[in-house]
Amino acid sequence: MVRSVKRRRPVERHAAWIPALVGLAISAYLLILDLVTAIPFCLTQRMCETVRGSAYGRILGVPVTAVGVAFFAAALGLSLTRTAWRGRLLELVAAAGVGGAAVFVALQLVVLHAVCPSCLAAEAAAFVLAFLVLKDSPRPHLIDAGVAGVLAAAVLAIIYVGTPTRPAGSDYTTGLARHLAASGAVMYGAYWCPHCREQKALFGSAASLLLYVECDPRGEHAEPDLCRARGIRVYPTWDLHGQLVEHALTLEELARRSGYPPPP
Repeated sequence: MVRSVKRRRPVERHAAWIPALVGLAISAYLLILDLVTAIPFCLTQRMCETVRGSAYGRILGVPVTAVGVAFFAAALGLSLTRTAWRGRLLELVAAAGVGGAAVFVALQLVVLHAVCPSCLAAEAAAFVLAFLVLKDSPRPHLIDAGVAGVLAAAVLAIIYVGTPTRPAGSDYTTGLARHLAASGAVMYGAYWCPHCREQKALFGSAASLLLYVECDPRGEHAEPDLCRARGIRVYPTWDLHGQLVEHALTLEELARRSGYPPPP
């Protein structure tokens, strides 16, 4: 029996590279989307952007996706390393990852009441990684791993509690744009409209995240019938929770009307 366990553990430790690689790929994909302020493929678009555009999408100013890339890259490197100490370190890293993943899942379910499937897939990879690494570990190792997981979760929770939830600097426009898209806010405009260009300019590169409807039939991807059905007469016009608001709005006004924290 002892001999059988010793044969299995190296195989399971070796298999740990699979969830580590999967988690790394998902985290890298989401990080790239964060960097280019793009919207990911998502079956529940509103919920995805609620999660990714929330104040919990960053840790001390660093995107959570970047932390995920660092974690899974470290786990992948350790799982492929053949040294005497790597197994022990991999246990602690995997346990810390579970602690962090548990906090992120709790935030989505309890605080935001929305889930991001891609995020949950990365968090599931962290749980699978920990299972493969720790399932046959001796009791003292499991105790140490448990302490590491609890500490990681506690530190992450303390950081979130102690960090202002209001986005700062250029990150604010990205968060607001994602919030507007997640809440279903729509901007109606025309490609030639100078006020529309000024409105988009307030968001910078994050303007690509807004839900925009082109009303001029000559414009790209135009939907003039939709504009007529909504009674659009002025460009731009915002549809905020079913209420049409004509003319360009400041970021502060958009935040107030959509229930987002005001600019710093």
